[in-house]
Amino acid sequence: MDLRIAANPDVADQLLAGQLDAAIMEWWLPHPDFEHRLWRVEPLVLIVSPDHALAEAGCIERDRLVDLPMLGGEPGSGTGRLLTEYFGELGVPRSGMQLGSTEAVKQAVRAGLGVSLVMASAVQDEVRSGALVALPIPGLEKRLQLIWRKPPGNLHPPGFVRHLLEEADLAG
Repeated sequence: MDLRIAANPDVADQLLAGQLDAAIMEWWLPHPDFEHRLWRVEPLVLIVSPDHALAEAGCIERDRLVDLPMLGGEPGSGTGRLLTEYFGELGVPRSGMQLGSTEAVKQAVRAGLGVSLVMASAVQDEVRSGALVALPIPGLEKRLQLIWRKPPGNLHPPGFVRHLLEEADLAG
């Protein structure tokens, strides 16, 4: 298996060029040569360092996020698109730094350099250990799509895709 991590547009291009057989993406425009299914709905959380002023805030409402300088991860990810939709007329929170990866964002937040929005599952270990605090954001979630090339003459998805779909059903 060849695992690649890339921005959503790059992954779409690789799928269409036949360089990938399957992908997990934040959004997908239907294409006749591919199947897609909702794979997972992942809540986003605001992560802060344990000594941040908001660490004890509990749930954070949308209007409190607008004035916070955010640390960003991967350029071209669906988070920017999602935030534009979520914040609407309030405007998207200003971005402090683009750090290139979720791991870099977590380390910067941990060091007290800012706050960020990430998928809850990406910070489970850090929250459990007390290295980060994750604050729920009502109504903010990513809908991850599983996309795969339609196998010729076969109505069933390839084995690995089938496994991912089964795991999603078990977790659902």
